[in-house]
Amino acid sequence: MSDIAFHCPDHPNNQNFVDFARREVGSRVRIENRSRDFGRPSIVWRLTASDGSKTWLKHHQDPKLFHRELIGLEHYVPALGVQTWWSSPALVTKDAQMNVMLITEVKGKVLDTISAMADEEWTMFRLAGKFARKLHDLDICAPDDADAPPDLRHRLEKYLAAGESFIDDDTKKWTQALINQACSVGQFTPVACHRDFSPRNWLMAQSQAGITFGVIDWERSGQDLWLYDAQRMVYDHWHEKQQLREAYFEGYGRQPTAAEQLQLDAICQVGAIASIPWAQKHHDQNFATVSRAMITRIQAQYIE
Repeated sequence: MSDIAFHCPDHPNNQNFVDFARREVGSRVRIENRSRDFGRPSIVWRLTASDGSKTWLKHHQDPKLFHRELIGLEHYVPALGVQTWWSSPALVTKDAQMNVMLITEVKGKVLDTISAMADEEWTMFRLAGKFARKLHDLDICAPDDADAPPDLRHRLEKYLAAGESFIDDDTKKWTQALINQACSVGQFTPVACHRDFSPRNWLMAQSQAGITFGVIDWERSGQDLWLYDAQRMVYDHWHEKQQLREAYFEGYGRQPTAAEQLQLDAICQVGAIASIPWAQKHHDQNFATVSRAMITRIQAQYIE
């Protein structure tokens, strides 16, 4: 058995992906492993051709993630039209049998990995809201999006069941009541969504016109309630910097209604509960702590 990490080009199981890279980019291609060492076992390699041009190879072990990334890259991104202030990878080629694709490189640095100035961060969140509204307003439903999510109640109760053994009975009862409220105030209207929309998937770049916004990692994309694209920001950013929430919805063009805010709180509450078993399984105590803090923070908004 090899001790080489599963996502490395030198791993014997990855020779078919190396061959794919050489066939599409050239035999002298240089491969940099940019895969994550945690979470889903996906492969992400940065490829440099002999002429210096850059592309990215992505392989999803889970066929659903491969399928969903194609929904984003083949349907949503082209439907968004001409790129000016925003950018996204474009699909170069794919091999559906291997669940591997080649995509273009997008300029910029991941916002969550840099020390952006306050005004730069505000601008990025405003542009993110502007981009999200453009995406959500698309009059499109990908023809192969057969795995569209169920109604809101079904989804929330499924997430609650996934993590209910990690919370106390009072929190479980309170959360079920919140779900009942959230599902009684509005209908589920699916729109085109990224579904992992947060600064960890945004690229900031500078141009003559100023800051440009890039979005990557479409592997969760599909039809969903528009509020799901705000979930990660509630979880990680808005509670610490209220001005970033204001910037996002300024770009979006409107604030959530009272009913939509209730739904968003329910989404974040059950999302945090469902995250605890994942964090425990992957020995990520910090994520478990953050998730529990999220649960407490949401409940505090409703309990006097």
